[in-house]
This record gives sequence, structure tokens and C-alpha cells, in this order.
Amino acid sequence: MEDGCAPCRVGRTSPALVLGLTFALGCGNAVASPAWQAIQPDLVDRELLPQAAALNGLNMNVARAVGPAVGGFVVAAVGAGWVFALNAVSFVAIAAVVASWRAPVRADGGPRERLVEALWAGGRYVRHALIVRRLLYRAVLFIPAASAVWALLPVVAAGNLHLGSAGYGLLLGMVGIGAVAGALVIPRLRARVGSARLVTGAMVVTAVAIAVVATVSNTVLVGIALLPIGGAWIAVMSSLNSGLQLALPNWVRARGLAYYLVVFQGAQALGAVIWGAIADRTSVATALLIAAAVLVTGALAGYAVPCPIPRTWTGRRRRTGRHRS
Repeated sequence: MEDGCAPCRVGRTSPALVLGLTFALGCGNAVASPAWQAIQPDLVDRELLPQAAALNGLNMNVARAVGPAVGGFVVAAVGAGWVFALNAVSFVAIAAVVASWRAPVRADGGPRERLVEALWAGGRYVRHALIVRRLLYRAVLFIPAASAVWALLPVVAAGNLHLGSAGYGLLLGMVGIGAVAGALVIPRLRARVGSARLVTGAMVVTAVAIAVVATVSNTVLVGIALLPIGGAWIAVMSSLNSGLQLALPNWVRARGLAYYLVVFQGAQALGAVIWGAIADRTSVATALLIAAAVLVTGALAGYAVPCPIPRTWTGRRRRTGRHRS
């Protein structure tokens, strides 16, 4: 077997195969992510859900910052194929842990639902549940505009700051550091001002930081501006995610979170396309400034809409079920 598995050899893999495998990864993530997040209330107390959601987001940001550096080292040492092989092995370990875990027996478990009927029931619940609609509304106000950072940061690093791959990795590391710092501070801020106001404030902070990234050409200042972006991203994502987990009943939690993930990933992908097109027609700075303006507008729009909050969302009891952001 001189050539071995020809489609799998580096340089011989076809674009169709790469796209097909990427599509399969996306399908697997779409199935696993809602279930993965839906079991969090079975792992921690309700009062700790915001912190658990923040920790989950923190892990993602740290992985986003550290992963490329580790992957680059592995590629340089043994080749690109080993990066994917080691990643696959890591999933085996996670699968073994999940397989050994047993969910608690639920008293409100009903009969099994058919797939299509279950999907329609989840959609009806999301459409008619006020708090779920308001939380998804907040996500739509934040994610498309905030995604400008992820979409255009490589262009800022290469074009405005004249950095290479190492410099770009350093900028991502600043986002990760901001996320770590935010995860430590956010619980105290949430207890003091509430999750709704925390989301609004995080949107404004992100807008100001994006404006700094758009208007300065100093690497140090851009790196400092990326710190609050990481913290604000964690604040918004943990608040929205934990709010949904607290608001959704057990029977529809995974389906409601699936709708949230569709909104999250779809808005992020659509935002990246939009900001890329705007930057191509105008400039990167203009696109980022427009995104900052959209974030401020979204913060004002969210402030004008009351957001009902579950009693234990902020970790303390409230006398009212409604809270203005």
C-alpha cells in the first residue's frame, strides 16, 4: 500500500471531503451541545448556575486562546494530522466520563415523545414563554454586533498592527485573560446590580472597547482594550445561558437551549458575513465603529424592555418576578 489511504493523506484531501467532515462535526455539535448544557442543573445547585455557566464560557475562551498555540506546537513537532488525532482521543475520555454518569430520577417524567412532535412542542414553548423570548431577544441584540471582534480581529492584527500569527495569538490570549478576570468579578457584580443590568452594562463596555480597537494602532492599547471584551462576553453569555436554564422546565430545557444555540451560532455567523462585507466596502475601522454603535443601540433597546428574571437567577430572592434592565 504505497499511497495508503489516499484521501486522508496531507495534500491529497479533497475540498468536498473536508466540507463533508466539517458538516458532520457541526451536526454532532448541534446534537451534543443542548444536551450538554441541559444537564448542568443536575450537576450544581440552582443558585450556582450563573457561576457554572460562567465557568463553561471561561473554559471556551481559555481553549480559544491556548488551543491555537498548543496546536501550532504539535503541528511543528509531528505534523498536522496528529492535532486531529489527539483531539479525537480527548473526546474518548470525555465520552467515558459522561457514560459513567447517571442522571437523577425525575418525578415529573412523562411518556416518551416522538421526534417531530417533540420539536414542535419545544418550538411552541419557546414562542409562548415570555422570559425565553426576552432572553433570546437580548442575545440577538448582542451577538451579531459583538461578533465583529471575532470576525475582524485577524484583519486588525495583520493590517493595522502588522502582527504575525504569534501576535494574533497574543491578542486572543488577552481576550482569554479578560474572560478569566471577568469570571472572578462577575458573581459580585451580578449580586449587586442583577443580571439584566449586568448584560446592559456589558454591551456598553464592549462597544467602547470595540471603538478603541477600531481607532488606535498601538498594539499594547489594542491588547488592553481586548481585556474588557473578554470579561463582557463572559458576563452576557453566562447571564443568558443560566437564565434560560433556570427558566426552562426539565421536559423542554434541552430543546429551549437548542433554540438558543441556533440563535447564538446563527447570529455569530451572519454577523461575521455582514461585518466582513462592510469592511470590504469601507474599512475595518468603519465596520468596527458601526458595530460599536449597534451595540449601544441594542443596550438602549434592551433597557427599554423589562426582562423577567427567575427568583434564583442572581443567587438571592426577589420580591417581584420582573426586573427592568
